[in-house]
Amino acid sequence: PIYGRRRINSLGEMPILSGMLYCADCGQKMYQVRKRTWTHDQERFICSTYRKIKGGCTSHLIHDVTVETFLLEQIQKLILQISKNEGRFVSTVLNKSKKEAESLINQKTLEYNQTIERIRKISVIQKHLYEDKVDEKITEDMFYRQLRSYEQEETLLKERLSELTVTLTQDTDVIKGTERFLKIAHRYDPFEELSADMIRELIEKVYISDRDMQDDRNRIKIKWNFIGDYSIE
Repeated sequence: PIYGRRRINSLGEMPILSGMLYCADCGQKMYQVRKRTWTHDQERFICSTYRKIKGGCTSHLIHDVTVETFLLEQIQKLILQISKNEGRFVSTVLNKSKKEAESLINQKTLEYNQTIERIRKISVIQKHLYEDKVDEKITEDMFYRQLRSYEQEETLLKERLSELTVTLTQDTDVIKGTERFLKIAHRYDPFEELSADMIRELIEKVYISDRDMQDDRNRIKIKWNFIGDYSIE
């Protein structure tokens, strides 16, 4: 395969996969291993946790060209699918995304309602605190300590409520994400080179599993931008 031009750094051309690979087990970024004397075929990635913490994870070692070849094949297949039957692609993505979005929305809606209820309860508790202070049922020191504690909790809950409001809005909008992905895919149809820009526009993350004991190969999983874990047929 032919690969696109890469940026230059102190070791030469910047790898097109830089910052895109993640360990499928610990979730941390994969570390690029390079040397001035190496050819591109020798360049590889290992799990950064494995590199930093003894026994923290396994190496997940994989060569750059292995991942590049896989991504090239997958992107070509995906773009071919879209060009042959865009309607079917959109339908598949929206049905899958809708189910995932509905699940997330249900979870976040529950948390949203629980957060509102807790804020309401804190308001009631604070009112009782003032009454207990007036009736001298608690000391002034205890009153202020408890009041500060509830005020801090209330502040955090309101911040979380604001976050949930934003994410609930985002989760319900799966159609726009699919449309954005299609526009990007159409720009690269047709293509021969795998470039850093293409990878970053189409893909959010690439997960690398450790070598399988049976076939001695790493498993590679793509999380696409906007359409998530879409499986190519």
